[in-house]
Amino acid sequence: MAQPREKLRALGVGALNDAELVTIFLRVGIKEKTAMALGGDLLHHFGNLLRLLSNAPEKLTQIHSMGISKSSQIQAAYEPVKCSLEKILTQDSIFSSPGYVREFL
Repeated sequence: MAQPREKLRALGVGALNDAELVTIFLRVGIKEKTAMALGGDLLHHFGNLLRLLSNAPEKLTQIHSMGISKSSQIQAAYEPVKCSLEKILTQDSIFSSPGYVREFL
């Protein structure tokens, strides 16, 4: 099976599951776990990708093996997405056509 970055390049982002996306955020694992195993553990702990990404850094660093560096990587991955969505939602014309609604959803 291809590593998440190679899978992303070959098949596109839609081919990746949440654990593979988290693996890309984390970049590397720790001594005891691969990045993929660590990403899976984080998703299991928080329940889903949104809960993982939207958690405060203090919550992330309470998880074994999640230090400041790795929690910062996850925060940094989420922040541009959050800002982009906020900007999109503040535009007046976002839901002006069925096509825009479909694209948003």
